[in-house]
Amino acid sequence: MGLFLFVLIVVIYVLFQFSCFKKEKKARKIYRNGDFPLVFAHRGSSHLYPENTELAFIKSFEMGVDAFETDIRLTKDGKIITQHNEDIDETTNGTGKVIDYTFDEIKEFNFGYRFKDLNGNSPYADNRVSGLYPMEVSSLFEKFGDSVIYSIDVKDNGENGLKSAELLYNCVKEYRLEKNVIFSSFNEDNLEFLRKISKGEIIISGSLKKTTEVVLSSYLGFDSFKKYNTNAMMIPKFEKLPLDTKYLIYKFHKHNMAVCYWTINTEKEMKKLIGKKVDGIITDRVDLLLKLKKELNK
Repeated sequence: MGLFLFVLIVVIYVLFQFSCFKKEKKARKIYRNGDFPLVFAHRGSSHLYPENTELAFIKSFEMGVDAFETDIRLTKDGKIITQHNEDIDETTNGTGKVIDYTFDEIKEFNFGYRFKDLNGNSPYADNRVSGLYPMEVSSLFEKFGDSVIYSIDVKDNGENGLKSAELLYNCVKEYRLEKNVIFSSFNEDNLEFLRKISKGEIIISGSLKKTTEVVLSSYLGFDSFKKYNTNAMMIPKFEKLPLDTKYLIYKFHKHNMAVCYWTINTEKEMKKLIGKKVDGIITDRVDLLLKLKKELNK
């Protein structure tokens, strides 16, 4: 009797691994169905160009990327701009928090000032070329429209985070880019707010909390009955717990969730993920990934 019960439990467990009773709404422009992964320029490809600047987005687009990964912060005058850090100290010739400046004031700083290229040179420290500043999200959408996919991470928390999220949602609606924009945030409160106001009409990725929930339930095998309300998984490279196994990627796809990995900057890692049929690779080195794409398409 004990052996029969054990075998029965194993059989049920195995069957559940191939079952899914609650699937997510598929983000069809991101879900690749085994085709070459989308090439995401991380912050506009920040090893090649000053991160999150107009210059970076223009140059990476000209190189042929499929998508931009960027971040947004709220300015003093209520604009949402492409900026990762809370302050501008690490990238510019200025100091201070983004929220303490208007967007016009932000544009006065040189966002290429501290950038170093692949050879260790500082080409923009004393050479203020056009586009060395963040973009207002509306300008980003105006310029590139639906010709690319956008993964946009709401960085602010608390009241500013919710305000940023709402402004982003309204901007996406205005430019009719609901099928092109992945809404991301490490803060689950921002994403829960977006789920509430959007009523399922936008693409939402998993926060750190949500990603942990999906990964653990998938590995433990009780994901078949779970509804995650998440359309895409933006997964970090993580050494201690393998997050890029074929089994886990299979589980994501079983739920109709697209899966993209960041930040992947070596050809070896890129080839590994291409072989596992992921949907997107987010990289600072789009030149390497585009080279692999060209080679594989010969």
